[in-house]
Amino acid sequence: MNRERLGTVLLSVGACLGLLLATTGIVKSDPEVPEDAVAVVNGHAIPKSEYRRALDALRAERPNASEAELRAHVLDRLIDEQLLIDSALELGLADRDPKVRADLGSAAIGVIVDGAEVEPSDAELRAFFQANRDYFRGAPRVHVRRAGLPDTPLSPDKLEQYLGARVTREVLALEPGATLETPQGRVELVEKIPGREPRFDEKLVRAEYSRRAGEQRLRAFFAERRARARIVTP
Repeated sequence: MNRERLGTVLLSVGACLGLLLATTGIVKSDPEVPEDAVAVVNGHAIPKSEYRRALDALRAERPNASEAELRAHVLDRLIDEQLLIDSALELGLADRDPKVRADLGSAAIGVIVDGAEVEPSDAELRAFFQANRDYFRGAPRVHVRRAGLPDTPLSPDKLEQYLGARVTREVLALEPGATLETPQGRVELVEKIPGREPRFDEKLVRAEYSRRAGEQRLRAFFAERRARARIVTP
């Protein structure tokens, strides 16, 4: 039986069990269920926050359904998902299936990068901006003349598309008015236009601050895990 067929069977069985438990009253509140959870499946708590998100989404999809029906359906679905996860781990899919491994890795990175993020204050953002003014400065442009080139200022990246990396580096080292002989013809550097003076854009600065903070958390995670892990290489 392939994995897709197995997943369908497991989900169907889980749905039937959920319906049976709900109708017979076996699923009920239990003192072992944490206050912030709606159920515990094989020792894994299903958070109320996850339950509420799924319930809100289903309410939007099924506006005419009864509240009791929606709640039962969401709880059953979350229980089924946990049963499928348990089954996947028992089958060793995390070790044997490259796609599962990649998806788990991507999900873990997302949790690590986004986890425990502290919202920076306005003062912290402005200090970060001042320390990284060159990063937020607009890209410089150069105006060069050569047959086949647009007679307008271009960014270094755009110029490289026309001239190639080596010739672009040599052109950028020229002073305005100087020329350079290339296999494609003579290139004259007309003008160097510096990048615009950066201004504080809270949305842009906050995004870069968060990106770098996430990268730092990821580096710290790998450093800590490598220190604890037993890694053997040839």
